[in-house]
Amino acid sequence: MRPNYPLKCRVTVRKEIMEYYLAAKDKLYAYFKTIDSRFSATMDMWTSIQNKGFMCLTLH
Repeated sequence: MRPNYPLKCRVTVRKEIMEYYLAAKDKLYAYFKTIDSRFSATMDMWTSIQNKGFMCLTLH
């Protein structure tokens, strides 16, 4: 680890992640509004035997 690397407080990190998420969501919604066709989205989540989480998003 680099001792001179500035660590951010958890509140700052959460705020930055939420800002990034909201910007990406707005960008995605704007893109979907430009599409003239319809689509369907489904999502599935599960946990493997090794206790790893997975999420699948399918658009058609």
